Amino acid sequence: MIWKKYLPITIACLLTGFLLSTALQNQSAGQEDPEIVQNKTLIDIIDNLEAETNILETSITDLRDEIEEIQKKEAPDRDQIVQMQDEIDQLELYSGRSDVNGPGITIELDDNLAGAEAAKSKNPGLYNPEEFIVHDKNILYLVSALRGQAEAISVNNQRIVSTSDIRCVGTVIMVNSSRLAPPFEIKAIGDPDRLEAAVKNCEEYDYLKSKDMPFSLIKGEDVSISAYKGSNTVNFAQPVKVEKGDS
Repeated sequence: MIWKKYLPITIACLLTGFLLSTALQNQSAGQEDPEIVQNKTLIDIIDNLEAETNILETSITDLRDEIEEIQKKEAPDRDQIVQMQDEIDQLELYSGRSDVNGPGITIELDDNLAGAEAAKSKNPGLYNPEEFIVHDKNILYLVSALRGQAEAISVNNQRIVSTSDIRCVGTVIMVNSSRLAPPFEIKAIGDPDRLEAAVKNCEEYDYLKSKDMPFSLIKGEDVSISAYKGSNTVNFAQPVKVEKGDS
């Protein structure tokens, strides 16, 4: 039924309305500490974005299943079905839409809690907690170092694709609009030796080791990475049309 197709979008709109209402309520709470109000607003935004993401991911999965069923029904013969399915499988593989496994590496990165406690006890006046936690740029630089060698990358089970973002919202690291918490697990599939070399030759590796951040790199023959579950909406880029006679 048609109304079922629009149900996820309707729910997402209601959540967005709730988010705006919450933000206005927080803004009007002038008696509260501004920092507390800001943090509460950010938490509300993150919670609602995650709820919207879950709804839209479910909608995308349902639509994909529906398209697959239509393709099977409308394909005129079995050979064409097989050919179309092979093409879909290849496109999903290239776009990060399928689960994959193979040889690769797994990196574990965590906050330096022991170093933070020692620094706080030794000199409380100079203690800066920012120096002992993992930031978005630490993960971003490691992922960037792997991109040239890896065929698939994930951070805490969030598949990295061309539209993925890695950023901080307040004190929270977000990847693909999902909130992540330490320890961080970065997986990459490819030649394990080349992946290890790419990481250990990048400046970020030396920086993290100099800060005594808990870091481990393990090579393996069976690394599994889940498919990307977000949206790939393209609003501005269009394929270039080649006119007849153009070389």
